[in-house]
Amino acid sequence: MVIVTKKTNKPLYIQIESYLIDLIHSKKVLPNQKLPTEQELAELFGVSRITSKRALVELERGGLIYRVRGSGSFVSPSKQKRNKYNKMVAIVLPFSSSMGRIIDTIKGATEYLEQQGHYLSVHSSDRSVNKEEEVLKELIEKEVAGIIYYPISDTTNLNLLNYFHLNSFPLVTIDKNLESIPINYVVSDNFRGGYMAAELLIKNGHSKIAYISGVPIEEIVTVRQRYFGYCKACKDHGVRLIPELIKLGELKSIGTLNENGRKENQQAKVMLEGLLNHGATAICTENDYVAINLERNCREMGVGIPEQLSLIGFDNINLSQNIAVPLTTIEQDFYQIGQRAAEIVLKSIENNPLQYEEIVLPVKLIERQSTKAITT
Repeated sequence: MVIVTKKTNKPLYIQIESYLIDLIHSKKVLPNQKLPTEQELAELFGVSRITSKRALVELERGGLIYRVRGSGSFVSPSKQKRNKYNKMVAIVLPFSSSMGRIIDTIKGATEYLEQQGHYLSVHSSDRSVNKEEEVLKELIEKEVAGIIYYPISDTTNLNLLNYFHLNSFPLVTIDKNLESIPINYVVSDNFRGGYMAAELLIKNGHSKIAYISGVPIEEIVTVRQRYFGYCKACKDHGVRLIPELIKLGELKSIGTLNENGRKENQQAKVMLEGLLNHGATAICTENDYVAINLERNCREMGVGIPEQLSLIGFDNINLSQNIAVPLTTIEQDFYQIGQRAAEIVLKSIENNPLQYEEIVLPVKLIERQSTKAITT
């Protein structure tokens, strides 16, 4: 018999992992009992032995199985069950809890957890991948009940995250979903948000629309999705993408609100001058921080917003409506993100293992004074 796999973006070895994990959790194969061999799995799934071997190797790394040379793979002895009565859930952030509107996410998670008799502890990695790993490992040692995790990137600490997945640890990511590991997530509809931002400008008569992000799209899935949404809107409405108007990760400092030095300010101004020289009349940005920095630099250059450049951000942070020219932006429901993430973690604690949950929340266009229609 060959198992017919469902159409999915998950790699085949992960589908085999999921099959074996289900055998273990459903107790169809007990501790120290033998699992199907590489060859048997390859025949069962219609794949190569290299693929089935990778699935077994990953399970071994995660501690769910052990392998005996010449004998095969066996289910590891049962570890002590996680203490489901531990009431602490941790949230791990890449920055301070005062950044942007993350406090709304913390509030959403806290209020839901308190209603269920749990509480939230807040931790920051200070944008350090190494510190992020240390924080996650420390939380495992403290035996927290579950983790709400805002990754710095969707491409780092994957070994540790695979460990969480293989051991069915109650974990949910927010802001970013991991494309390579099936971990629960709650995110906003970033693709749709990018589409809506570009579509507003197009409907306002703009045809030379720049896109600026502080980080390369390869680094962060949310930035990638927002940019791809912008691209799709341009394609759907017959607007040509102009390479000279697309700046992805060329000036990382533009994505923060720290006071930039003279060099960074000058680089931003040179970038803006280049966009204007290529005829740009509007700019879509990765987030509100980028847009707010651009608005400030435009004022210093004497470039009118929105008279010469329409500008649109993403997130609707509190500052976006309190700058010199209130910012048109895409709003995320940060409170709902926290609440839904807390719901998933608690369900996972009580009903481990939990079916993989993918939550994509809608976004909303907020129009303010930084955008306007082109008049002829």
